[in-house]
Amino acid sequence: MEQLENLNVVAQELLVTPAQLKGELPVSDPVRHSVHEAREQVRNILNGSDHRLLIVVGPCSIHDVVAAEDYARLMPIWHLPLEINLPAR
Repeated sequence: MEQLENLNVVAQELLVTPAQLKGELPVSDPVRHSVHEAREQVRNILNGSDHRLLIVVGPCSIHDVVAAEDYARLMPIWHLPLEINLPAR
């Protein structure tokens, strides 16, 4: 019988659970505050109480760690040209 599943799988690795990850990498108070503020800003944009335009960018998954690190380094500067080029709403 011909194999139909996992034809291109080279290896498998078990992932930690979200609870394990949270235990190993606790969130600091400044990060917790930043996430809370960002979520509040997104909520306000989506419900119309903030006039800004929300643009969501990013990979849907990461397969190349080096490319992901390059992407993360560039992300903070990408907003600068957008602030200049996007028309006010």
